[in-house]
Amino acid sequence: MEEIKNIPMETLLIGSLYKNPDLYIEFGSLVKSKYDFAEQMNKDLYDWFEVYYKTQSQEINENKFNIFISQDEDKQKKYKKYGGWKSLQSIIELSDDGDIERYFDIVKKYSLLREYSKKGFPAGKIVSKNNFDTMKPEDIVAIFRYNLDSIQTIIGGGKTASVLGKNAVDKLKEWKNKPDIGLEFADWTRYTDQFRGLRKKKIIFDGMLSNAGKSRKLTYIASYFGLIKKVPILVLMNEMDENDILACMITTVLNNKIFGHNIDKVEREIVLGEYKNAIEEKSVFDVAEWVAENTNVFFLEMSSYSDKDLEREIKKYVLGRGVEYIFYDTVKGYKTDNWEGLKQTATLLKDLCNELNIGGYGTIQLTDDTINVKPHEMSSMNIANAKQIKHLADMMTFEKQIDKSEYDKYVIINDFGEIPLDIKKKYYYSRIDKNRAGSKFDIIFEVDLDRNIWKEVGYAGFR
Repeated sequence: MEEIKNIPMETLLIGSLYKNPDLYIEFGSLVKSKYDFAEQMNKDLYDWFEVYYKTQSQEINENKFNIFISQDEDKQKKYKKYGGWKSLQSIIELSDDGDIERYFDIVKKYSLLREYSKKGFPAGKIVSKNNFDTMKPEDIVAIFRYNLDSIQTIIGGGKTASVLGKNAVDKLKEWKNKPDIGLEFADWTRYTDQFRGLRKKKIIFDGMLSNAGKSRKLTYIASYFGLIKKVPILVLMNEMDENDILACMITTVLNNKIFGHNIDKVEREIVLGEYKNAIEEKSVFDVAEWVAENTNVFFLEMSSYSDKDLEREIKKYVLGRGVEYIFYDTVKGYKTDNWEGLKQTATLLKDLCNELNIGGYGTIQLTDDTINVKPHEMSSMNIANAKQIKHLADMMTFEKQIDKSEYDKYVIINDFGEIPLDIKKKYYYSRIDKNRAGSKFDIIFEVDLDRNIWKEVGYAGFR
């Protein structure tokens, strides 16, 4: 019997991806070249495209792609056999990237039928059905539902339950060799210890009052990840523009010893171009050069982005730029203040962390009346719009400045014992409201927002 295939649709699907590479964000996780392409040339073209997009560039042109192909002799031989760029260009021109969903559905239908046919089912007969052209891939799965357990996975819909505990010994060995610990939160040892760092597939939501410093705290952590750990991260902001975040980053690096510079300089002087003398000016510019040479931080201003835009951009940077952690300030619903919008965006962020195997950190805004709440009494009830997002969070914290009139009611607990709060300093109380990693001990930070210093001084205690 003639093999079940539709080569023209495979080719048009390939051409659409080469024409508009960012379509890979939507379709890349769904296309399985091993199953979906009956023609070897199409399989090769797709596999090359996928590697190119992930490792080279998100823009495809003749020079870039030919250089990529030339790096592998076997690949180059096949490329010439297929007609090289001239042939690929004709495929691109024939394709309509606006019609990719139709191409995809047809290709996926044929790949499903080929798999059923290999299992001995009369799959070829379905092609001759009068309504075959209007069928969706899931309609074909429904026809053979009783054999779904072994085949449905090629459209990404099937999961098989595992026997919990069967791999217990292997998992213990794995954890012994590689403990389940993420990236540390800069020099915050207690914060890191409680959460076991920021781990992949986990997200922390951190809440503060408006204009209390949530963007600055995020910048402190993100700068450490991207500059010291040199991990590719994506910072998404809808309340600060690129100049704002850059000024905050430079201020952070200048004033915190953990970055290796320790130059006392407030942010206001930096943005106004004010320097005490030529020596200070040179020192600051030297630090700026160090930032430029070491940064692994991608930045996007998100003020007009819908959830769909948010998902596309995150996937683009994770798949194309190797981003491992995302930071979002401030998590809010798109063009709405209702709780459903905020919860929907928070759910999307958590789902993307799971799907893409990345870590996430998002700031949230607390209600204005939180100003009347004692720092140690803050809870998810104080989240503006949607306390329900606590259910989505792996970790949730709230920060609030301790009023100086209340300093006598708190103590700092650290290796030196119980230390009273210094009236000359500013302290933030970090309330650990949720922690799936273990214990919940509140922490006190000594904070200087002008220099963006967040010094973890100890656990919180009471007199």
